[in-house]
Amino acid sequence: MSPADCGNIDAVEPELYEQLTLPVVNEGEDVSETTLDPERAIEILKYLEKAQPASRDHIIMLLLWETGARTGAIRGLDLDGSHPRLSGPAVHFVHRPDTGTPLKNKKKGTRWNRISEKAVAYIEDFIEYHRPDVTDDYGREPLVASNHGRVVGNTFRRALYRVTRPCWRGKECPHDRDVDDCETTSIDHASKCPSSRSPHDVRSGRVTYYRREDVPRKIVQERLNTSEDILDRHYDRRSDREQADQCSDFLPDL
Repeated sequence: MSPADCGNIDAVEPELYEQLTLPVVNEGEDVSETTLDPERAIEILKYLEKAQPASRDHIIMLLLWETGARTGAIRGLDLDGSHPRLSGPAVHFVHRPDTGTPLKNKKKGTRWNRISEKAVAYIEDFIEYHRPDVTDDYGREPLVASNHGRVVGNTFRRALYRVTRPCWRGKECPHDRDVDDCETTSIDHASKCPSSRSPHDVRSGRVTYYRREDVPRKIVQERLNTSEDILDRHYDRRSDREQADQCSDFLPDL
């Protein structure tokens, strides 16, 4: 488990990972190859809209996908900064280290992030019908909450492991497993399913979607609050052929 993961489950101070020197690795060794294909992400959201509309799992998946933000940013949203009708529609990510919700890039990570009108409607339904009326340890009202207050980072991972398994949506298992006997149908073992994906995979899938749609690189960088180098190395999952084909669209002699 990484220092950041330990901070997310309150095993250590959340800022500890920012104070540690990470080991030097060779180029490519620190890059995860997993991702959530944009097509799958959209299918999962459509299923959640029908099966569990405005549930906490739905809101988590919806915010991760629409914003492309890190879980720490979404975890830090409060009702006063995430009531979309008041902000146009958008959510406000704010660096608040003194009250338990730092952003990875600190004050530089503070930003508004636009979301769709559909997302606005689901968030409003979640707040009205499903969100527990709670505050966190600092008296703040978290948007994504449990009966005990602000959720921990592991809540996001468990939600993603659960909803990204094909069998959870009634799809045939792509791994030739008997669903009745497969241990990964249990939420405690969902992460072991070869098809399950993490919040980081949603983020990389969103970048891939943007780049396939020719969204300018600068806009993607600003929206996801990341550098060009990190964007290329960790999040853009287009194949080399896809990138070459897209480049050809801008070459007049091809």
